[in-house]
Amino acid sequence: MLIQLLTEEPGLFIGLGFVIVATLLLPARVRWYVFTAGMAVIVFRAYQIYWARGRIQKLDQEREQLRNELNGLRERHAELENTHQQLAEKLAEIKQQRDELIKQRETLDASAATYDAEKQRLDAELEKKKTEAQQHLEEAQPVIDFLENFANAERLTANVPKNI
Repeated sequence: MLIQLLTEEPGLFIGLGFVIVATLLLPARVRWYVFTAGMAVIVFRAYQIYWARGRIQKLDQEREQLRNELNGLRERHAELENTHQQLAEKLAEIKQQRDELIKQRETLDASAATYDAEKQRLDAELEKKKTEAQQHLEEAQPVIDFLENFANAERLTANVPKNI
């Protein structure tokens, strides 16, 4: 891992070279201190780079996942837009049908009012005719009674011989 990072990161490679050169040029008493401190800094920096790459990979995966979700949401948005358009058309159609039904109801209400008035007029006329018929019946009843009595008398006399 460290060797791979040294080949991929020129800063680490230059730092390692600087530590080695400084170690060789410095007196022996401080050589190990400088080498240890330099290697600690290089290893720490390598760890930072390694950790950052891992984090970048994880974030790249999350970004790719979010892009996929975004594409899915865009598709869903397009579907919902289409559904919304269809529902808006259906709503307009239903409103138009409702308006037509309201007009028909108003027409029927007007017709019903006309028919109610006509029915009341005809009912009144019927009552008037019934009253007139009753009056004519009352006026004609004595004549009817007379004719019935006359018919009964004729029947009774029809059996009587005519030469008597």
